[in-house]
Amino acid sequence: MQDTKEKLEKQITAIRNLEQYEIPQLREELEGIKGVYRGKERKFLESRIANAQERLSSMKAYLNTIVNNSGHKSVQGFMRVYKSAGGEVLAYQNAMEQYRTRGGRNHRRKKVFRNSYAA
Repeated sequence: MQDTKEKLEKQITAIRNLEQYEIPQLREELEGIKGVYRGKERKFLESRIANAQERLSSMKAYLNTIVNNSGHKSVQGFMRVYKSAGGEVLAYQNAMEQYRTRGGRNHRRKKVFRNSYAA
């Protein structure tokens, strides 16, 4: 489940980068091109924008593929399950951290063992 979440986060980061930086930058470049003899440059930038938008739509479609491969029907459904399981995972991680800080030993058993022979 964590692997799926990491894949989703990487894909969402790439989508954000494309939406917020790459496509707007290309559009600004296109707006900056003026003149009669710059038709080739305009067409080239228009094709790059169209290519970036196609990549964006395929990246968004891939989000569903990532989630479907893990057995969920939608990204929202996966996130709902992930968030509900998050509390349980956090509790497990805390318990494991406490176990490791004790050196991998269960101190309650030592006390019980000591108490049984102290009498």
